Amino acid sequence: MEELILTNKIPFNLKETVLCGQTFRWCKFNNFLYGVVNKTIIKIAQQKEKNSITFEYYPETYMGKKEIEYYFALDHDLLKILSQINKDKLIKGAINKYHGLRILRQQPWECLISFILATNKGIPQIKGMIENLCRKFGEKIVYEGHTFYSFPDPEAIKKASMTEILECGVGYRAQSILDTAFKVAEGIFNLEELKKHPYKTLKNRLMTARGVGQKAADCIALFAYEKLSAFPIDVHIGCLMLEYYDNLFKDVEIPMNKNMTKKQYELISDRGRKYFGEYAGYAQEYLYHYHRQQKKKKSRHRA
Repeated sequence: MEELILTNKIPFNLKETVLCGQTFRWCKFNNFLYGVVNKTIIKIAQQKEKNSITFEYYPETYMGKKEIEYYFALDHDLLKILSQINKDKLIKGAINKYHGLRILRQQPWECLISFILATNKGIPQIKGMIENLCRKFGEKIVYEGHTFYSFPDPEAIKKASMTEILECGVGYRAQSILDTAFKVAEGIFNLEELKKHPYKTLKNRLMTARGVGQKAADCIALFAYEKLSAFPIDVHIGCLMLEYYDNLFKDVEIPMNKNMTKKQYELISDRGRKYFGEYAGYAQEYLYHYHRQQKKKKSRHRA
């Protein structure tokens, strides 16, 4: 296994980074986390006592230290980022609890389809749909007795029938997946070209893809295109912002429910971005993860 030594200036929390809801293809076996990234299996663990991460990869596709550093965004100046978003008691609690959580640099195609699937679904259901797509259309990879599947290329999905897509349990999202795969495969929707655009232009371009609304576009902008000021709003963040940051919305009346209008979404997102600044996306992810884990704890206590 290879080892990557970290420093005190590079805080990193591997577990919280891959399991916080920004990506959906990581799992844990024994003391290691396994993920499928660009058709490569990454087996990785964090050695906190040595302040290092150890990893290996399969198959032959080389993913060395530079690729690991890039994917996990270890070059982000996280100490600076966290100091800039640490504006109040709530975000301070989230930062303290999940210190070292980083925004990954994900592959745009996989991220795009993942967040089309994420519409109106919880994380377990999203993971299930993605796994079904990968099993049906991806490449099988057996590693250490575990079977993994690569994320299917646009061409593989483009060739599929509607029936085959529906068999993956994606429901009404099937047409969006087929339509998007066709446009990406044919070069009509150029995911690489989108990288050159500023945040708002990028978001508007992403929303021209079928099945990509404001929240999905913000997630893709943040997780695949490194637009760190993007501030996605789902029901968790929407309610949290209106409850804990009500001082930001004194001039408007917004209901605290999931039936949010386009205008209300834009208002909450824009004020979140203005309040937290250029790294608002990091604030969103810390708050999202913190809020979701707190809700889980409350549910377990009630049970």
